[in-house]
Amino acid sequence: MGYLIVKRTAIKSMVITSILLSCLSITNCATPPYLQDIFNDPRRIALFNESQISKLSYLARYLIPSSDRKKLITKMAESHQVEPTITLDNKKADQISVQAFADRLASGKPIIDQMERISQIYLPSQIDDKIIDTLEKANALLSTMIANRVYRFADQQGYTVSCLNQCNTVNQVYLLSSTQSYHANYLYWPQEIAIVSNVKPLQKAPPDPLRDKALGFPVSWQSPEGNSFTVDIHSDIIRSSKGTIESKTHTADGSQYIKGWNDLTPTKIGRAFRTSFFDNPYFVFGEYESYPPSVYYNKGIYSFDAGKKPYFVSYRLVEPMIR
Repeated sequence: MGYLIVKRTAIKSMVITSILLSCLSITNCATPPYLQDIFNDPRRIALFNESQISKLSYLARYLIPSSDRKKLITKMAESHQVEPTITLDNKKADQISVQAFADRLASGKPIIDQMERISQIYLPSQIDDKIIDTLEKANALLSTMIANRVYRFADQQGYTVSCLNQCNTVNQVYLLSSTQSYHANYLYWPQEIAIVSNVKPLQKAPPDPLRDKALGFPVSWQSPEGNSFTVDIHSDIIRSSKGTIESKTHTADGSQYIKGWNDLTPTKIGRAFRTSFFDNPYFVFGEYESYPPSVYYNKGIYSFDAGKKPYFVSYRLVEPMIR
Protein backbone atom coordinates (compact mmCIF):
# COMPACT_ATOMS: atom_id res chain seq x y z
CA MET A 1 0.00 0.00 0.00
CA GLY A 2 2.91 2.35 0.70
CA TYR A 3 3.88 2.24 -2.95
CA LEU A 4 0.42 3.36 -4.03
CA ILE A 5 0.41 6.20 -1.51
CA VAL A 6 3.79 7.42 -2.76
CA LYS A 7 2.57 7.30 -6.37
CA ARG A 8 -0.61 9.17 -5.51
CA THR A 9 1.27 11.77 -3.48
CA ALA A 10 3.74 12.30 -6.33
CA ILE A 11 0.90 12.84 -8.79
CA LYS A 12 -0.79 15.30 -6.43
CA SER A 13 2.47 17.22 -6.02
CA MET A 14 2.88 17.52 -9.78
CA VAL A 15 -0.73 18.63 -10.15
CA ILE A 16 -0.44 21.27 -7.42
CA THR A 17 2.75 22.58 -9.02
CA SER A 18 1.05 22.76 -12.40
CA ILE A 19 -1.91 24.63 -10.95
CA LEU A 20 0.32 27.15 -9.17
CA LEU A 21 2.39 27.80 -12.28
CA SER A 22 -0.68 28.25 -14.46
CA CYS A 23 -2.29 30.59 -11.93
CA LEU A 24 0.63 32.96 -11.49
CA SER A 25 -0.63 35.36 -14.14
CA ILE A 26 -4.36 34.75 -13.70
CA THR A 27 -6.52 36.73 -11.28
CA ASN A 28 -9.47 34.31 -11.03
CA CYS A 29 -7.79 30.98 -11.49
CA ALA A 30 -9.90 27.88 -12.22
CA THR A 31 -8.54 24.34 -12.16
CA PRO A 32 -7.95 23.19 -15.76
CA PRO A 33 -10.40 20.52 -17.00
CA TYR A 34 -7.62 17.91 -17.38
CA LEU A 35 -6.72 18.24 -13.71
CA GLN A 36 -10.37 18.20 -12.63
CA ASP A 37 -10.81 14.97 -14.55
CA ILE A 38 -7.84 13.04 -13.17
CA PHE A 39 -8.99 13.80 -9.62
CA ASN A 40 -12.59 12.73 -10.26
CA ASP A 41 -11.79 9.15 -9.30
CA PRO A 42 -13.85 6.07 -10.19
CA ARG A 43 -15.48 4.11 -7.36
CA ARG A 44 -14.34 0.61 -6.43
CA ILE A 45 -16.95 -2.11 -5.91
CA ALA A 46 -15.88 -5.47 -4.49
CA LEU A 47 -15.94 -8.61 -6.62
CA PHE A 48 -17.20 -11.80 -4.96
CA ASN A 49 -16.62 -14.44 -7.64
CA GLU A 50 -13.37 -16.11 -6.53
CA SER A 51 -12.88 -17.80 -9.89
CA GLN A 52 -13.01 -14.41 -11.64
CA ILE A 53 -10.75 -12.83 -9.01
CA SER A 54 -8.14 -15.59 -9.30
CA LYS A 55 -8.08 -15.47 -13.10
CA LEU A 56 -7.77 -11.68 -13.23
CA SER A 57 -5.02 -11.81 -10.60
CA TYR A 58 -3.10 -14.38 -12.62
CA LEU A 59 -3.31 -12.33 -15.82
CA ALA A 60 -2.10 -9.22 -13.93
CA ARG A 61 0.44 -11.10 -11.80
CA TYR A 62 3.49 -9.02 -12.79
CA LEU A 63 1.99 -6.07 -10.89
CA ILE A 64 2.98 -7.79 -7.62
CA PRO A 65 6.42 -8.82 -6.30
CA SER A 66 7.82 -12.18 -7.43
CA SER A 67 7.53 -13.67 -3.93
CA ASP A 68 3.78 -12.86 -3.80
CA ARG A 69 3.42 -14.05 -7.39
CA LYS A 70 4.76 -17.45 -6.39
CA LYS A 71 2.08 -17.72 -3.67
CA LEU A 72 -0.65 -16.72 -6.14
CA ILE A 73 0.50 -19.31 -8.69
CA THR A 74 0.80 -22.05 -6.06
CA LYS A 75 -2.72 -21.43 -4.74
CA MET A 76 -4.24 -21.25 -8.21
CA ALA A 77 -2.47 -24.45 -9.24
CA GLU A 78 -3.85 -26.25 -6.19
CA SER A 79 -7.37 -24.98 -6.95
CA HIS A 80 -7.21 -26.19 -10.55
CA GLN A 81 -5.17 -29.33 -9.77
CA VAL A 82 -2.54 -28.62 -12.42
CA GLU A 83 1.26 -28.53 -12.35
CA PRO A 84 2.12 -24.80 -12.31
CA THR A 85 4.83 -23.22 -14.42
CA ILE A 86 6.41 -19.81 -13.94
CA THR A 87 8.25 -17.52 -16.35
CA LEU A 88 11.63 -16.41 -15.09
CA ASP A 89 12.69 -13.29 -16.91
CA ASN A 90 12.02 -10.83 -19.70
CA LYS A 91 14.58 -12.26 -22.12
CA LYS A 92 13.43 -15.87 -22.31
CA ALA A 93 10.10 -17.64 -22.00
CA ASP A 94 11.62 -20.32 -19.74
CA GLN A 95 8.94 -22.17 -17.80
CA ILE A 96 9.73 -23.97 -14.55
CA SER A 97 7.99 -25.57 -11.58
CA VAL A 98 7.10 -23.72 -8.38
CA GLN A 99 9.92 -25.47 -6.51
CA ALA A 100 12.44 -24.46 -9.17
CA PHE A 101 11.06 -20.91 -8.92
CA ALA A 102 11.72 -20.94 -5.17
CA ASP A 103 15.26 -22.16 -5.82
CA ARG A 104 15.74 -19.37 -8.36
CA LEU A 105 14.57 -16.79 -5.80
CA ALA A 106 17.07 -18.12 -3.26
CA SER A 107 19.90 -18.04 -5.80
CA GLY A 108 19.40 -14.39 -6.72
CA LYS A 109 19.18 -15.13 -10.46
CA PRO A 110 17.10 -12.80 -12.69
CA ILE A 111 13.31 -12.90 -12.29
CA ILE A 112 10.73 -10.36 -13.44
CA ASP A 113 9.91 -8.42 -10.30
CA GLN A 114 7.02 -6.05 -9.62
CA MET A 115 6.16 -3.85 -12.62
CA GLU A 116 4.35 -0.49 -12.69
CA ARG A 117 2.56 -1.39 -15.92
CA ILE A 118 1.74 -4.71 -17.59
CA SER A 119 0.31 -5.48 -21.01
CA GLN A 120 0.15 -8.64 -23.06
CA ILE A 121 -1.42 -10.38 -26.06
CA TYR A 122 -2.58 -14.00 -26.12
CA LEU A 123 -3.88 -15.50 -29.38
CA PRO A 124 -5.41 -18.96 -29.89
CA SER A 125 -4.93 -21.08 -33.01
CA GLN A 126 -8.22 -19.76 -34.43
CA ILE A 127 -10.49 -16.73 -33.96
CA ASP A 128 -13.87 -17.04 -35.66
CA ASP A 129 -13.08 -18.35 -39.15
CA LYS A 130 -9.44 -17.18 -39.15
CA ILE A 131 -6.81 -19.91 -38.72
CA ILE A 132 -3.65 -18.59 -37.01
CA ASP A 133 -1.05 -21.23 -37.81
CA THR A 134 1.95 -19.01 -38.64
CA LEU A 135 3.66 -16.01 -37.07
CA GLU A 136 2.88 -13.98 -40.20
CA LYS A 137 -0.85 -14.68 -39.83
CA ALA A 138 -0.72 -13.82 -36.12
CA ASN A 139 0.88 -10.43 -36.85
CA ALA A 140 -1.51 -9.70 -39.72
CA LEU A 141 -4.56 -10.47 -37.58
CA LEU A 142 -3.20 -8.42 -34.67
CA SER A 143 -2.61 -5.43 -36.97
CA THR A 144 -6.25 -5.60 -38.09
CA MET A 145 -7.52 -6.00 -34.50
CA ILE A 146 -5.62 -2.88 -33.38
CA ALA A 147 -6.83 -0.76 -36.30
CA ASN A 148 -10.44 -1.89 -35.93
CA ARG A 149 -10.50 -0.90 -32.26
CA VAL A 150 -9.03 2.55 -32.87
CA TYR A 151 -11.51 3.31 -35.66
CA ARG A 152 -14.45 1.94 -33.65
CA PHE A 153 -13.58 4.07 -30.60
CA ALA A 154 -13.23 7.16 -32.78
CA ASP A 155 -16.62 6.48 -34.35
CA GLN A 156 -18.24 5.93 -30.94
CA GLN A 157 -16.91 9.24 -29.60
CA GLY A 158 -17.28 11.35 -32.74
CA TYR A 159 -13.62 11.72 -33.73
CA THR A 160 -12.19 11.54 -37.23
CA VAL A 161 -9.15 9.28 -37.67
CA SER A 162 -5.90 9.68 -39.54
CA CYS A 163 -3.32 6.88 -39.53
CA LEU A 164 -0.02 8.74 -39.67
CA ASN A 165 2.53 5.95 -39.81
CA GLN A 166 3.11 2.17 -39.91
CA CYS A 167 -0.54 1.55 -40.70
CA ASN A 168 -0.14 -2.07 -41.84
CA THR A 169 2.04 -3.16 -38.94
CA VAL A 170 1.38 -3.81 -35.25
CA ASN A 171 3.12 -0.52 -34.35
CA GLN A 172 0.53 1.98 -35.53
CA VAL A 173 0.38 5.78 -35.10
CA TYR A 174 -2.99 7.57 -35.12
CA LEU A 175 -4.28 11.11 -34.78
CA LEU A 176 -7.92 11.52 -33.68
CA SER A 177 -9.54 14.93 -34.24
CA SER A 178 -12.81 16.50 -33.12
CA THR A 179 -14.42 19.82 -33.98
CA GLN A 180 -16.17 19.83 -30.58
CA SER A 181 -14.58 21.80 -27.78
CA TYR A 182 -16.91 20.34 -25.14
CA HIS A 183 -18.65 17.02 -24.42
CA ALA A 184 -21.36 16.67 -21.77
CA ASN A 185 -20.09 13.22 -20.68
CA TYR A 186 -16.54 14.35 -19.93
CA LEU A 187 -14.90 16.93 -17.69
CA TYR A 188 -11.96 16.95 -20.09
CA TRP A 189 -12.59 16.62 -23.82
CA PRO A 190 -9.43 16.84 -25.96
CA GLN A 191 -9.94 17.94 -29.55
CA GLU A 192 -6.90 15.91 -30.60
CA ILE A 193 -5.74 12.52 -29.37
CA ALA A 194 -2.59 10.61 -30.30
CA ILE A 195 -2.84 6.81 -30.10
CA VAL A 196 0.31 4.75 -30.62
CA SER A 197 0.62 0.96 -30.39
CA ASN A 198 3.92 -0.85 -29.88
CA VAL A 199 4.19 -4.63 -29.72
CA LYS A 200 7.27 -6.62 -28.82
CA PRO A 201 7.71 -9.50 -31.28
CA LEU A 202 5.10 -12.23 -30.96
CA GLN A 203 6.34 -15.72 -30.19
CA LYS A 204 5.10 -19.27 -30.09
CA ALA A 205 3.42 -19.64 -26.69
CA PRO A 206 5.22 -21.90 -24.20
CA PRO A 207 3.15 -24.41 -22.17
CA ASP A 208 1.28 -22.80 -19.26
CA PRO A 209 -1.87 -24.59 -18.02
CA LEU A 210 -2.73 -21.80 -15.57
CA ARG A 211 -2.59 -19.16 -18.30
CA ASP A 212 -4.90 -21.27 -20.48
CA LYS A 213 -7.28 -21.80 -17.53
CA ALA A 214 -7.37 -18.08 -16.78
CA LEU A 215 -8.04 -17.16 -20.41
CA GLY A 216 -10.42 -19.99 -21.17
CA PHE A 217 -8.57 -21.19 -24.27
CA PRO A 218 -5.20 -22.74 -25.21
CA VAL A 219 -2.75 -20.05 -26.33
CA SER A 220 -0.79 -20.54 -29.56
CA TRP A 221 0.88 -17.12 -29.88
CA GLN A 222 1.72 -14.43 -27.33
CA SER A 223 3.81 -11.35 -26.74
CA PRO A 224 6.66 -11.68 -24.20
CA GLU A 225 5.85 -11.81 -20.49
CA GLY A 226 5.42 -8.51 -18.64
CA ASN A 227 4.80 -5.24 -20.48
CA SER A 228 4.94 -6.08 -24.18
CA PHE A 229 1.82 -4.50 -25.74
CA THR A 230 1.84 -0.77 -25.08
CA VAL A 231 -0.99 1.39 -26.41
CA ASP A 232 -0.25 4.98 -25.43
CA ILE A 233 -2.93 7.68 -25.55
CA HIS A 234 -2.08 11.38 -25.19
CA SER A 235 -3.54 14.82 -25.81
CA ASP A 236 -1.93 18.25 -26.21
CA ILE A 237 0.23 16.75 -28.94
CA ILE A 238 3.83 17.91 -29.21
CA ARG A 239 4.54 19.90 -32.36
CA SER A 240 7.56 21.56 -33.91
CA SER A 241 8.03 25.34 -34.10
CA LYS A 242 6.40 25.14 -37.56
CA GLY A 243 3.29 23.50 -36.13
CA THR A 244 3.92 20.03 -37.56
CA ILE A 245 3.55 16.94 -35.35
CA GLU A 246 6.93 15.71 -34.17
CA SER A 247 7.59 12.04 -34.92
CA LYS A 248 10.18 10.19 -32.84
CA THR A 249 11.86 6.79 -33.20
CA HIS A 250 12.03 3.97 -30.66
CA THR A 251 15.67 2.97 -30.30
CA ALA A 252 14.76 -0.65 -29.49
CA ASP A 253 12.90 -1.52 -32.70
CA GLY A 254 13.06 1.55 -34.96
CA SER A 255 9.29 2.12 -34.91
CA GLN A 256 7.84 5.64 -35.06
CA TYR A 257 5.73 7.34 -32.40
CA ILE A 258 4.24 10.68 -31.42
CA LYS A 259 3.46 11.99 -27.95
CA GLY A 260 1.50 14.66 -26.13
CA TRP A 261 1.94 16.54 -22.89
CA ASN A 262 -1.14 14.99 -21.24
CA ASP A 263 -1.29 11.24 -20.64
CA LEU A 264 -4.97 10.32 -20.93
CA THR A 265 -4.66 7.03 -19.00
CA PRO A 266 -5.98 8.52 -15.69
CA THR A 267 -8.86 10.43 -17.38
CA LYS A 268 -12.41 9.34 -18.16
CA ILE A 269 -11.83 9.51 -21.91
CA GLY A 270 -8.69 7.42 -21.44
CA ARG A 271 -10.61 4.80 -19.46
CA ALA A 272 -13.33 4.79 -22.12
CA PHE A 273 -10.69 4.13 -24.77
CA ARG A 274 -8.97 1.32 -22.88
CA THR A 275 -12.28 -0.35 -21.95
CA SER A 276 -13.25 -0.27 -25.63
CA PHE A 277 -9.82 -1.39 -26.85
CA PHE A 278 -9.33 -4.22 -24.34
CA ASP A 279 -12.77 -5.60 -25.09
CA ASN A 280 -11.78 -9.22 -25.69
CA PRO A 281 -10.16 -12.20 -23.93
CA TYR A 282 -6.93 -11.79 -25.97
CA PHE A 283 -5.57 -8.46 -24.61
CA VAL A 284 -4.80 -7.44 -21.02
CA PHE A 285 -3.50 -4.15 -19.57
CA GLY A 286 -2.83 -3.05 -15.98
CA GLU A 287 -1.11 -0.13 -14.27
CA TYR A 288 -0.39 1.70 -11.02
CA GLU A 289 -0.31 5.16 -12.60
CA SER A 290 -4.02 5.93 -12.23
CA TYR A 291 -6.02 6.08 -9.04
CA PRO A 292 -7.44 3.64 -8.26
CA PRO A 293 -4.88 1.40 -10.02
CA SER A 294 -6.53 -0.42 -12.89
CA VAL A 295 -6.69 -3.63 -14.91
CA TYR A 296 -8.51 -3.77 -18.27
CA TYR A 297 -9.66 -7.09 -19.62
CA ASN A 298 -12.51 -8.45 -21.75
CA LYS A 299 -14.77 -5.35 -21.68
CA GLY A 300 -14.21 -4.82 -17.95
CA ILE A 301 -12.24 -2.31 -15.89
CA TYR A 302 -11.03 -3.65 -12.56
CA SER A 303 -8.87 -2.51 -9.66
CA PHE A 304 -6.53 -4.10 -7.19
CA ASP A 305 -4.84 -3.85 -3.83
CA ALA A 306 -1.28 -5.18 -4.04
CA GLY A 307 -1.37 -5.78 -0.27
CA LYS A 308 -4.06 -8.44 -0.66
CA LYS A 309 -2.57 -11.89 -0.95
CA PRO A 310 -2.56 -13.91 -3.01
CA TYR A 311 -5.56 -12.87 -5.15
CA PHE A 312 -5.22 -9.10 -5.39
CA VAL A 313 -7.48 -7.99 -8.30
CA SER A 314 -10.73 -7.93 -6.36
CA TYR A 315 -12.70 -4.83 -7.44
CA ARG A 316 -14.46 -3.48 -10.48
CA LEU A 317 -14.46 0.25 -11.23
CA VAL A 318 -17.51 2.43 -11.76
CA GLU A 319 -17.25 5.85 -13.34
CA PRO A 320 -18.05 8.80 -11.01
CA MET A 321 -20.68 11.41 -11.62
CA ILE A 322 -19.38 14.58 -13.28
CA ARG A 323 -19.09 17.17 -10.58
